[in-house]
Amino acid sequence: MKMPQRQSLSHGRGSLESNAISNTSIMGSPHGAAMPYNNQLRDSIVSLGGSSDLERMVLRKVDRNSKVEIAVDMDVAIEETGQGRFQICLWLICGLIYSCCSLSTTTLSFVLPAATCDFHLSASDKGTLNIMPVAGMMIGSYVWGSFADSKGRKFVLVCSLLIDGLAGTLSSFCQDKYSFLVIRIFNGFGIIGSVSVVFAYLGEFLTDKIRDKALSSLEFCWTLGIIVEPIIGYLIIPQKWVFGEKGIFIYNSWRLYVFLCGIPSLIMGIIMLKMPESPRFLLLQGKLYKSRKVLELMFRINTRRHVDEFPVKVLLPSAQSEFYFFKSLHNMSTWCLIKRTFVGIIKLHNYLFKNCLKNILLTSYIDFGLNCRQKVFPYWSRL
Repeated sequence: MKMPQRQSLSHGRGSLESNAISNTSIMGSPHGAAMPYNNQLRDSIVSLGGSSDLERMVLRKVDRNSKVEIAVDMDVAIEETGQGRFQICLWLICGLIYSCCSLSTTTLSFVLPAATCDFHLSASDKGTLNIMPVAGMMIGSYVWGSFADSKGRKFVLVCSLLIDGLAGTLSSFCQDKYSFLVIRIFNGFGIIGSVSVVFAYLGEFLTDKIRDKALSSLEFCWTLGIIVEPIIGYLIIPQKWVFGEKGIFIYNSWRLYVFLCGIPSLIMGIIMLKMPESPRFLLLQGKLYKSRKVLELMFRINTRRHVDEFPVKVLLPSAQSEFYFFKSLHNMSTWCLIKRTFVGIIKLHNYLFKNCLKNILLTSYIDFGLNCRQKVFPYWSRL
């Protein structure tokens, strides 16, 4: 079927569109499979960039002579993988990660009365103990955001969950308040990494149609963690058993509770080792082949079809990669790796505080109010 020639929208882009379509046979072939009418047509198709519905139709162009593979954008590629079992499993894993974060965040509020007796905490010590995880979060929020853009979303989730889990379990063995305070800093440092990145990680596997709904429903998992934690505390903390000798080493029920609250983060960190990296992050770093492999995995799990049937053969490079602060950091010396990472952090810092300062201050003010309402009163009531 021949398509009528379309009026040019502009001398540059519009003429390419009209020339391409006037010589193109449109049929329902999969994205990425195309055949050129001639070399000039192929150059026109590639230059369109695949950003509009019209351009995506052109990518389906078929001729009888030879077959070429035309790049498509990430949004189209994710749509071609389907929406099904992969996204459901991913949502459940991210939901459990978010529940682990809520579990770790509120652990101190339940063990503080019992820890007061063992550590002989004053009112000032209690306040300091509550501040330590928040101090770790302040440091971590800056560090993890930079690593999420340089090393990857999966890297941050694995490391932050393992740090959170290790800090939680190790803090249960502390015999004095000072070591307990220091280790809880690392606990907050790990928590904020998972909280900050889990939404980005989940959203980058989803299409625009379901992304908002899936991300907003993730908040249910935070509430689930808060509900489960007092149940665990009710079953464990009131127990009267004590292991060890006072003054040397002692391990009692509230310490076991802290230990158990750190285990879920360790488990989820190990599970994340088996999960793929975000295809959008890989695309930003110019790793088109690896990004396509992730998409093929999604396609196979959702459709139960062989990866050879995946219609997208070539991905269109992201236009944002030109302005990306963190290029690929592989195959570099340690010094170049450190230098490249810190240069990216500085560029990102300058961009945020130069262009987004108003939004940063507004968001910080809102978050301050929410935390005052949510955390200050429970802590104050236990002093």
